Amino acid sequence: MRKIPIADALIKARAFEKSGNKEQAIKLYKLVLEKSPSNNTARTQLLSLQKANLWTPEPSSSEAELGLLVNLFNQGKYSDVVTGSIEMTKSHPKNFKVWNLLGSAYNSLNDNERASTAFREVIELDPYYSDGYNNLGVTLKNQGRHREAITNFKKALKLNKSYVEAYYNLGNTFS
Repeated sequence: MRKIPIADALIKARAFEKSGNKEQAIKLYKLVLEKSPSNNTARTQLLSLQKANLWTPEPSSSEAELGLLVNLFNQGKYSDVVTGSIEMTKSHPKNFKVWNLLGSAYNSLNDNERASTAFREVIELDPYYSDGYNNLGVTLKNQGRHREAITNFKKALKLNKSYVEAYYNLGNTFS
């Protein structure tokens, strides 16, 4: 693959976006961020695509399954969420949203070690998902690993400068 200037890559990514080829757009935005991590345009567009759920790494049937698990989570049935999420990771091992929900359920059950493991998987699957860093930071803080927590909150904020919860968690960790 030949190298193209960042400005050209951004133009190409927007063209992919407009033509409906969201996956190619995401790949280009990620490449831009690898070369220029502080590129706000690439970061903003990538977050926008991911938050709008225009790109999912797994078939959409997994989204319905995930929705059921989210409902269980909202009902406080964390053990059921853990069981369902573990099953879902077997059939959809690259779906970072499932891993994030699994980590959140473990966190709610005060199982910080397993929560940390799940959130590390989230970050590995999608290193541009700011919630993964924030959630990992929370579990590390709960384990008394404040320096590591601070590092992760800062990574979340680098990806999303308006992430209020990460600022809040960072401040609480400093205090």
